[in-house]
Amino acid sequence: MENIYLDSCIVIYLVERHPIFAPVIKKALVETGDIILSVSPLVRLEVLVKPRRETDIPLTL
Repeated sequence: MENIYLDSCIVIYLVERHPIFAPVIKKALVETGDIILSVSPLVRLEVLVKPRRETDIPLTL
């Protein structure tokens, strides 16, 4: 099983359901087969900046 680390932009596109990029990313991830998706602690912090600034509680959970 392969471990793939996702960058913050990829996570943001998926969480926010970006109309152009999210479907492309999902398709690419499905086609890679048996993988483990991971994010670094830095990515976790980066993706929380905007939701916390805008007090978007559902995105911060």
